[in-house]
Amino acid sequence: MDKVAALKEKADVFFGLTVRLGGKYLLLIFILCLSFICAVLPWYISSIIYFLLILGIVSIVKPQWGLYCLILFLPITKNNLYLCIKDDWNFLLIQQYVDLIPLPYIFVFLFFTTLIIIKLSGVKSYKNKKRLVIPLFILLFYAAITLLWSKSLEHSFFNFIVFFINVMLFYLIVSIVGDDKTHKMAMWWFVVSLSIQCLMAVSFYFIDIYKDVLYHIYGNLYFGFSFHGGFFTPDGKIQHAFGLQDHHETALLMNMGIAVAIGLFLTTKKRYQRVVLVLIALLMAAIILRTESRAGIGAFICMMGAQLFFIKRLRSHLFIYGISFIILIILLYGLQYVTNTIVTGKQITPRMLFLGSEMAKSGNFIDPGEVKNKRTTLYKNSFRDLKEYFVEGFGIGNLKYMQKAPHAHSIYFSFIFDFGLVGLVCLLYIILSLVYNFIKMYSYQTTYLQIMVIVLLCGFISTAVHGVVDFEYNTTSLWLFLGLIYATINLSRLEKDKR
Repeated sequence: MDKVAALKEKADVFFGLTVRLGGKYLLLIFILCLSFICAVLPWYISSIIYFLLILGIVSIVKPQWGLYCLILFLPITKNNLYLCIKDDWNFLLIQQYVDLIPLPYIFVFLFFTTLIIIKLSGVKSYKNKKRLVIPLFILLFYAAITLLWSKSLEHSFFNFIVFFINVMLFYLIVSIVGDDKTHKMAMWWFVVSLSIQCLMAVSFYFIDIYKDVLYHIYGNLYFGFSFHGGFFTPDGKIQHAFGLQDHHETALLMNMGIAVAIGLFLTTKKRYQRVVLVLIALLMAAIILRTESRAGIGAFICMMGAQLFFIKRLRSHLFIYGISFIILIILLYGLQYVTNTIVTGKQITPRMLFLGSEMAKSGNFIDPGEVKNKRTTLYKNSFRDLKEYFVEGFGIGNLKYMQKAPHAHSIYFSFIFDFGLVGLVCLLYIILSLVYNFIKMYSYQTTYLQIMVIVLLCGFISTAVHGVVDFEYNTTSLWLFLGLIYATINLSRLEKDKR
């Protein structure tokens, strides 16, 4: 036995030495190759590559830090910084290519790869219960099958990769957020990230520039940069508020941020943190109104109503908080009206109020007063074509290709249009799962996690309302927030089982 143990020890030493030497040579080769690649690329591309490399190293050393960085940068969408493949299958729509790769996607893929390596190496295991992961992997598998009847294989495969990255994002969040400390930090980083977007939305009004640029990298691959600042658009209309995303997704993210800020406000005991959270929530509310997004503003009102009614600590002062909320909306709209009047020199009714009167006149609540890109036309044509694909669906990404639309303009319809009955079942499973967990945790609301579950689920009402007439299943913000919700549910259920 002693000889066997001695031989085993020598083998381990030899193997370890081989791995270390091999690792050094591999690292040296990798650095040389990376240096050569960056030497022939423009400086801005090289800077991004080095930055992503640093994030990858951080993710290996401390996965939690990688997650916080991911939360910080994910609001950067394809509307501002992206990679683009110019080809026949990637069609132009409103002077922008439909299939774009947001830069944070590269980090998500890199982060997911490092997580898998860490798990396979046995350095660290993540045994958190991953609710919803199996149904999503089934849907992902079915999405791969739908490539068989794709109208454009390249376009569908691109959308499959995007969907794969979004599912990876969800998996990363529910895997890494495994304790109260990590959860609280993730919540605070989420608020910080969206606070930065708020400040950007305000600052963009003071930067009068309208620029869309594509830099050629290699072959059909381009690096894109879009920046639209100033108080007016080129055609003279008042600019909507937006961060590093379009104004619709800015409203979506701000609603999510307000929900998280409310949860942290109710669970923190430090006064200065509570004051900061109130100021952030007010700024986010002002940005939502400034986006002029009908669905975003309606979702904000629905969410705040749910928060006031379902959160026990808020419901005890329902009348006071309700009146305060109404006064706040009136004041913010008054401020917006005054600002528009001073800048333009004429009285301009805020778009939401104008469309409200159009809704009353026309009876059309989806496209009142709108001329271009009518959602009702898109829905009508899509349901007409769905008769032939009701069971199997159009296939991943095919709705956009068939209708030449940026997306389905409905999270719910996008599941049904592209995935048919399988998408409908998965959608119902997600909805029922969220409702079930809400009912199960509603009666508690005593600990940090229990309160956060209800607050986040009330916050998801804004996403559910907004998603009726906007976005699609391949909206990264949706999977980010869903990941945070299910991570919170996992921890709260674990806490409950321990008691």
